[in-house]
Amino acid sequence: MVERSPSPLFTPLLLNINQQYKTNISSNYETIQILGYGSFGVVTKVREKSTQQLFAMKTIVFNTENEEAMQNGLKEIGILSRCDHPNIIKFHGFEINDNEINFLMDLMDSNLEIFLREKADLVTNKFIIESFFALLDALNY
Repeated sequence: MVERSPSPLFTPLLLNINQQYKTNISSNYETIQILGYGSFGVVTKVREKSTQQLFAMKTIVFNTENEEAMQNGLKEIGILSRCDHPNIIKFHGFEINDNEINFLMDLMDSNLEIFLREKADLVTNKFIIESFFALLDALNY
């Protein structure tokens, strides 16, 4: 894939992204499995070839009719690239190709929906209160 030069509309959004995170995901990572789908793309489990470390890779596909997807992806990268908080997923890198944005994040063991479904007996009032305060702490950050 060839790196795409986004339209001038996206230049302000690119300026908000910490460029130290720019990486070559396509050639340095291999796809293991699809984890889920969203409105603009897909999340896959990937492995870095040199270290064998696992990550989640979010791919947002865009085209000229749907520049909203690229805008949202660049905003998300801009925010995540500046976050360093224990209650916010860690961002590791991004690349922009022909018609997609890929970005790497920590791979989580599960998601909240699966956790609540499989571990319903662990969801106590104390757990709910602690989770709520952890969420507020992240939002406050």
